[in-house]
Amino acid sequence: MPKGLSRMVALALPSLALAACSNGASASSVSSPTSTTSTARVASTPSRPSSPPALPAGNAVPAGFEPLSFTAVSTTQWWLLGFAPCGPKECEALVSTTDKGATFTSVAVPGGAFGPASTQSPALSQVRFADPEDGWLWGRGGFYATHDGGASWTAISIPGVVSALHASAGAVYAVITPPTPACASIGTCVVPTTPGANLWRADASGNDWRRLPAAGIVSPFFAVRGASIWIMDATFTPDGWALANSRLLHSTDGGATFVTEPQAVPGTFCSYSPVSDAVVWADCAGGHFDFAYLSTDAGVQFVQVGPKTGTTPYMAPAGSVLDGASPQIAVESYGLPGGPDGGHPLIRTIDGGANWQAVEPALDSSGAWFMIGFTTPEVGYAFWTTRTSSWAGFRNQLWRTTDAGATWGPVPIQS
Repeated sequence: MPKGLSRMVALALPSLALAACSNGASASSVSSPTSTTSTARVASTPSRPSSPPALPAGNAVPAGFEPLSFTAVSTTQWWLLGFAPCGPKECEALVSTTDKGATFTSVAVPGGAFGPASTQSPALSQVRFADPEDGWLWGRGGFYATHDGGASWTAISIPGVVSALHASAGAVYAVITPPTPACASIGTCVVPTTPGANLWRADASGNDWRRLPAAGIVSPFFAVRGASIWIMDATFTPDGWALANSRLLHSTDGGATFVTEPQAVPGTFCSYSPVSDAVVWADCAGGHFDFAYLSTDAGVQFVQVGPKTGTTPYMAPAGSVLDGASPQIAVESYGLPGGPDGGHPLIRTIDGGANWQAVEPALDSSGAWFMIGFTTPEVGYAFWTTRTSSWAGFRNQLWRTTDAGATWGPVPIQS
């Protein structure tokens, strides 16, 4: 079962928001300690959407449903958040399956209609569930939690916006970025330094969110497994957060304390995929290319894995996304759709990164694969993404593997 680990695809491609799953222990199978150093809390209020959900629970999958974000709590139970036509506008839509994707039903969400597809994005663009009852929705329109499987949603008041969220071991963690102070008019004031983002924590079954001050100022790039957290620190400037000379912070006690790993983060930023308490895969951006790294000591040191062929160092176009299935197996989506880096196959290693092979060809010359994550070492998910004229500019098709990424097949989203 997953721990709620997601890849940071939304940052590599802003119009595409993917929430993911990851292999490992059940989200409720390991006890995660409660931080005793928290200094701030936020409150929750009942959900009061501006309009009632247009696509209520229990209905068939709405016609024209387009998925944006995926989450799973087991190999049989998943959710996909997206949108669908709703009269002259488009509406938020959430669908779920409990039979490995054989059938889906819609789940009510707050938000209602949000506007023409070509001019306005959905208010909620990401979904995460920790278990069948506890889940979260977030995006530019707010932050919501459910503790009854989506039958009802509660609006969570937070001091900013959720930039990333992961659930693990009965807890949920979120990077919350405060809003940037604005000038009354251009040229009349100097914008002060943007407040830094912080890591927050709550029990998965509740809405009492507390800041974890031991993490300090952080970036949205983080992963969780059990009570362990890996997160990049950050420096904030008037233009936003910067990642020069960043370090990896590591906690083994649910965020109560952190240590700073000695190795500087290679490149600009890294996304992390822990597959055991010691083994962590990473995909690190460096200019126009991404590079795969592997740590076998819980993130103290990372080694670039490769070569891909001969003596050519392993590298992939910027925007590629890697997720580990086991200490030896990882799968990477390769490149971005609609550009010179589109049309590449899904690639995989089975020897810790020493060699990489194509396992699923590109479906056309302009689209691209986006790796979502593994629920178990065998079962994983990916999107094939192509450009469209919708608000996001992309259309996603869900694919699934049951043999650790060796073969893949499409999953029709239908009732």
